[in-house]
Amino acid sequence: MTAARILVVDGNVAQVRARQAAALGYDSGVGYSRVLHRIEASLQIDIVLAADGAVEFPTGVGLDDYDGVTMTGSALNIYNGGPPVMHQIDPREGSVCRRDTVLWKLLGAAGCGYCRRRGSACQSAGP
Repeated sequence: MTAARILVVDGNVAQVRARQAAALGYDSGVGYSRVLHRIEASLQIDIVLAADGAVEFPTGVGLDDYDGVTMTGSALNIYNGGPPVMHQIDPREGSVCRRDTVLWKLLGAAGCGYCRRRGSACQSAGP
């Protein structure tokens, strides 16, 4: 049996992640990964830093290769907008919340991420 591949979308900018790492020894993406590994040690987990710009996946891996998606909490507020927010919800190519790929995972059973997941998915979907 092949281990499930999970995508963790860290929604914090580099400055916030650095403060987390200084205080805790790890940032929110790594923290989510650790919790998931405690639940199921065999998971293959990749972390993307969506607030920093275009999402970069491991070589040879695309969105369709993931069995599930989770989003960390974020110090950002969707209503404030700005590039770090738009990098995550812009429905064009390169965004983690493109309508044609991840949105269904974010809204479906394979997605997890509390209120940020719902807010990002709704903003990406538009009116």
